[in-house]
Amino acid sequence: MINYLISLNKTTVIEFIATLIQEPLLNMSQGFWAVLLMTLLVQIFWFFGLHGTDVLGPVLDSIWLTAQIANMNAFMKGEALPFVWTRNAFDLYAWIGGAGSTLLLLLAILLFSKRDDQRTVAKLSIAPGCFNVNEPVMFGLPIVLDPIYFIPFILAPVVMVSIAYGAHILGWVSPVKNQNRLVNATVCQLADCNHGLARTDSTGSQYGHRVLDLCAIRQSGQQAGP
Repeated sequence: MINYLISLNKTTVIEFIATLIQEPLLNMSQGFWAVLLMTLLVQIFWFFGLHGTDVLGPVLDSIWLTAQIANMNAFMKGEALPFVWTRNAFDLYAWIGGAGSTLLLLLAILLFSKRDDQRTVAKLSIAPGCFNVNEPVMFGLPIVLDPIYFIPFILAPVVMVSIAYGAHILGWVSPVKNQNRLVNATVCQLADCNHGLARTDSTGSQYGHRVLDLCAIRQSGQQAGP
């Protein structure tokens, strides 16, 4: 009965659901507050020992992974990328080494901490952290239910997401268009940053040349005077 009613509009059930539910959610997901809310929820779940990215996986994949696939298809066709924030953007900018960007914490411990127990956990966790697996440090340090780590664990990804989102909006970095996290982070995004720096350097060089020209004109005018 439902199929028959929907077929009257020359569409299918899947297309009907995509138009009625998924498209509005995709548009909402590109807002800053939606990205920030998802980041916060994942962090809060993780702090209480729940795998936040798995708990919220259906939401992440059904919305932001769909946006990422759309970006990939548009990139392959040479079209403009339709979405700013995608699923892998969280891993690239908010969860470096896992939720809370614990890879950066491990590096800080290895560089500055003098506690043997922390350094031991960091040494065991650094290799998994390179692949966004941070259970060893979450439960071994531990970060879970530790009030000392709560504030930085929550705020660090928020700050990182805010900076990354602003960079996307300003056009300094292009949206994610690759499934490979390592390649996309080190090659694609770095190329975008270098492009932005090159433009800045070019603008600075042009400004410098104009200043030199003005100085030369002024000097020649002084020499021609009485």
